Amino acid sequence: MDERISKLFEGAGSIRELGLIVERRCDGEVVANVEHVRAHSKSLECGYAGSGPADLALSALNALFPRQGSGSVDGALAALAGEAGHGSGMNAAAVGGRDSLRATVRLGWEGLEVSELAWQLHHDFEAAFLVPMDEAGGWVETGLMLTWVSERLKERGLSEPQGGTA
Repeated sequence: MDERISKLFEGAGSIRELGLIVERRCDGEVVANVEHVRAHSKSLECGYAGSGPADLALSALNALFPRQGSGSVDGALAALAGEAGHGSGMNAAAVGGRDSLRATVRLGWEGLEVSELAWQLHHDFEAAFLVPMDEAGGWVETGLMLTWVSERLKERGLSEPQGGTA
């Protein structure tokens, strides 16, 4: 068994450390190394477009960029600027200062709150990473996810190239 999968089942290893790890168990249940945020479905899924993959996308993004009040959205955005030094070109001051990224969205089923950033990007994330994923599961590298988020923010005018004014 892959070391990342072993760590998942040992309860160790966050999405930031290991990337997004998704596996379909023998009983058909899809498990991942993120807490399930239930907005669309009662279960997580991958390999097609639907409510289960949408929940997995929202759960993954919310784990990377937690809601306001958790004290870590600004930290996550700063990490996106530094940690995604994989050519992301993010300016932490420019992005971290955007109130819309630190805002929260309240969800109906369980009254959960997620970050505005996670909510805004989760369907695009689903299409980019979870629809093409094998139904048996897969792995998405942290750097790839952070770079993808950086690119989506730039497209929406919510960041500046590194070296821009803050």
